[in-house]
Amino acid sequence: MEDNNSLGSTIRLLRKERHLTQEELAEGICSPVTVSRVENGRQMPTKAVLDGLLSRLGASTYQLCDVYYKNERDSEFARAAKRTRALLHRGRPDEARKLLDSMDESSRERPSYRQLYLMLNASTLITIDGSELGRALDLLDQAIRLTKPTLRLDDFRHTLLSPAEAECIGLMVPTLCYLGRHADASRLGEELIESMDNQDNGTQDWADDKIGCELNLALSLEQEGRYAESLRYIERAHSEALDEGILTYMPVILYAEARVRYREGQRDEALGILRHIAPYMDLTGQHEHAAAVRNWVQENMGVRL
Repeated sequence: MEDNNSLGSTIRLLRKERHLTQEELAEGICSPVTVSRVENGRQMPTKAVLDGLLSRLGASTYQLCDVYYKNERDSEFARAAKRTRALLHRGRPDEARKLLDSMDESSRERPSYRQLYLMLNASTLITIDGSELGRALDLLDQAIRLTKPTLRLDDFRHTLLSPAEAECIGLMVPTLCYLGRHADASRLGEELIESMDNQDNGTQDWADDKIGCELNLALSLEQEGRYAESLRYIERAHSEALDEGILTYMPVILYAEARVRYREGQRDEALGILRHIAPYMDLTGQHEHAAAVRNWVQENMGVRL
């Protein structure tokens, strides 16, 4: 994988910004092969060659460092966002909250940064405190409006969505559900799934997001008492997770299935599923999720796992 923070990738970026070929950049300074090797990270240029390339690019060492710094900031923000997601997935929202606080200022540098920050911020509010659900919904709407200011949430199934936009709308579904607005949640979830089906881009990230959206829709349908429809989306998520090899979703999918089976009166089948989920979550470090499963079983089935 290419290192986007390397000297070579920075020179390539500057060259492309100035619409130069490798041959045009190299002329009178070095061979085009040398430029190619430098850009691909296979050769370090001498000081004389580097000075010549920068002069041809109309850039100074300071500007080179500035581009490098911006690329490094991109990577730092991406790493922090990835770590925040991992903490949320493992049921550690308090730690995620602290990390997000450190990302606030840097998130204001770009709309894409801010959109991701607002979405992750909303995710922690949904997880930590039920009293903040209204604020989480507002943050998700703000995030969407950064890139789709005129989007109608009641009619967007034929609108092309970015993965970030789809994820923000997807998180609105459980938020509405937790607020008791189950019918609104289901309508929004159905609109989103149709939109994602219409523009499937074939990437694993898109498939991952779609599975999450299907589970969120299944939750709202479960809360509405529409169990057959809920199971249909759970089974769809299960099939897609297996097809795409996204097995991290399996405990959540099985937990959703067990809840619906129980509500349909299939107590023994549901309990059989649930007995396997909590230990697996503990094994993979998802201790808070495992505790939530055990609490649900205790409260609804009167059984201790």
